[in-house]
Amino acid sequence: MAHGYWQVRDQPVNIVIFASGNGSNAEVLVRWAIANPARVKVAGLLTDNPQAGVIQRAGRLQIPVRIVEKPSKSIAIQNPRAWHESAILDAISGWRPDWIFLAGYMRILSVDFLRRFQDPVTHRYRVVNIHPSILPDFPGMDAYRRTFESGVSEGGVTVHLVDEGVDTGPVLAQERFPRLSDDDLASFVTRGQSVEHRLYTDVLARIVENGGVFP
Repeated sequence: MAHGYWQVRDQPVNIVIFASGNGSNAEVLVRWAIANPARVKVAGLLTDNPQAGVIQRAGRLQIPVRIVEKPSKSIAIQNPRAWHESAILDAISGWRPDWIFLAGYMRILSVDFLRRFQDPVTHRYRVVNIHPSILPDFPGMDAYRRTFESGVSEGGVTVHLVDEGVDTGPVLAQERFPRLSDDDLASFVTRGQSVEHRLYTDVLARIVENGGVFP
């Protein structure tokens, strides 16, 4: 991470959550942080979707929210992605995040953005993502549906560091869960989400227990 954002300090680990949708994972991270205020603080939540359910969740938990929409196609911008990411960095700069946690954030972050959160020792990025499959199987969108429709006997969840690829970063944790004989897609997803919530808070706890450095 750039020196302007990260420095080792005897304070709670400061995280910012990025989310685009309903935000159940964001909520469990926030609730874990609220229960451990001396160890971690959720400084704020960033979303690109002004209709996202996560906004109401954050409001109920008194977490500041910044909404940074992608630019309209009607606006002449030479590099819309760079413009959007610059606006995000401006929006979160006052929160001074040590780590970014992606919780259903539906945009791929560029290398230029990730480098702002690069650890000077390990050169890895202090950005964490959760994905609903056992990577490297079923990367990308609609992983629950694709896993279910493939007919496999198990689903799974992966928490990983973000790198330059799509769902290709170093794995921090993985857990499988069974597909039951009477499952439909909805029950399969519900079982997976319960694993997501536990696994993501476990990884947050490991990072916090490590003093904010890589677990």
